[in-house]
Amino acid sequence: MFLNIGLILSIISVYLMLLGALETVPLAVSLIYHESIAALAESIGITLGSGALLYIIAKIFRNKQKELRYREGFLVVTLIWLVSAFFYGLPFTISGVLPNIVDSYFEAMSGFTTTGATVINNLSNLSHGLLFLRSYTQWLGGMGIIVLAVAIFPFSGASGVQLFSAESSGITLTKIKPRIKETALSLWIIYFVLTLAEIVLLMLGGMNPFDAIITSLSTLPTGGFSNYNNNIGHFPSSYIRLIIILFMILGGMQFTLLYNIIKNPKDAVKKNYLKGETNVYLFIILVSSLLIFISNKINFSSYSTIFQSYLASLFTTVSQMTSTGFTAYNYGNWTIFSQLLLLSVMVIGAMAGSTGGGIKVIRFIVIYKAIKVELYKMIHPSLVKEVKIPGYEMTQAIVRNTLIFFGIYIFAVIISSLILTFFNIDIVTAISATIATLSNAGPGLGGVAPPNTYSFFSTIPKIVLTFDMLIGRLEFYTVMVIFLAIFWKR
Repeated sequence: MFLNIGLILSIISVYLMLLGALETVPLAVSLIYHESIAALAESIGITLGSGALLYIIAKIFRNKQKELRYREGFLVVTLIWLVSAFFYGLPFTISGVLPNIVDSYFEAMSGFTTTGATVINNLSNLSHGLLFLRSYTQWLGGMGIIVLAVAIFPFSGASGVQLFSAESSGITLTKIKPRIKETALSLWIIYFVLTLAEIVLLMLGGMNPFDAIITSLSTLPTGGFSNYNNNIGHFPSSYIRLIIILFMILGGMQFTLLYNIIKNPKDAVKKNYLKGETNVYLFIILVSSLLIFISNKINFSSYSTIFQSYLASLFTTVSQMTSTGFTAYNYGNWTIFSQLLLLSVMVIGAMAGSTGGGIKVIRFIVIYKAIKVELYKMIHPSLVKEVKIPGYEMTQAIVRNTLIFFGIYIFAVIISSLILTFFNIDIVTAISATIATLSNAGPGLGGVAPPNTYSFFSTIPKIVLTFDMLIGRLEFYTVMVIFLAIFWKR
């Protein structure tokens, strides 16, 4: 067969059993709070049973080939993300929190892709176990559910690289260790340590342990789920908001960069790790937050001090640019300029190799420099000049790939927005909801501005937006390639 069905099913089956095992953590949370565990227990049973059944079926298609080829890698990654959302959405349906599988799938996909869009209107109806599950899915999906599997399971070198690269964001795959398994494990260790650090700092700010854990599980993966209806607005403390801003910024940075900085700070400065994309990322945050602060201050003053006003601008800018989607302020009441700028930084997104979404800062740098090169060549046709970015090995293939990626993003926004407007969704809500889900940011403008949820969308728009979350998180190519006819030919 041209596809190694046995290997594909085998990987998915083992992953499903891992998924079932990981779901025991929210089950334990429910036990701690003396809540019903029926929905979570049933979900775990279905997940583990499905994994075991698939494993048996995989034996029928056993093949001597033990390494994934490119097309199989794309298919495995896409299928794993699809089944993850299905099985982790089951507790919401089984418990009756959500009325149907479409809503539950939307909620779970929003969690795994760290989008943070929700269809749940009243979070007070959820048990501690289900509240934990929502943020837990974001934490698992933030660093990458495939990266976790690669770190744990003994994939062969080629197969591990295939899966890792198909899930990773950015223009190139960055390794910090010779073996891809060691790279995946190192990334997860730093991710875990930073999450623990935020939990401690939030508790020092007065948060109770459960709130601190829920918030931290959603911050570093730039997810945005909270256990309160008014999100981070529930916590009026400036200290807490500053801590969240810090970890949202860290979540939006390249994790291999964070690894190098933590491992050897002096070497990081010496090798200029903090230049290039990092500089632009931080510069956009600073300038955008200042412009929003000035615009809001000139047109209305709804905050008591300059500090509180700028804090509102900075928090919201960082939240939108890193695609976290935490809301502490109702920016739907801010100036049109501020709202449009927030939508713009949402499109730009975070750094490549981060947990953040969006097109990514590095791609905009590549596009800017490519335009500059073409303008130079218009004046001097014989000029030999190429796109160069410190820290990246630029090739014509990467530049072409970046420009095509940008085109696909625009095309996806247009198509998805048209579908939503066909169902009588107003244009502001349609476009911003599409961008918010493609960029994995969550809240948007219009009907999806805070404190609104996505519950008012009908079934088909929810399915479209769920698909947008997936292709946005896997950056289009991994998912879209399986829709090509040539993919299924020998």
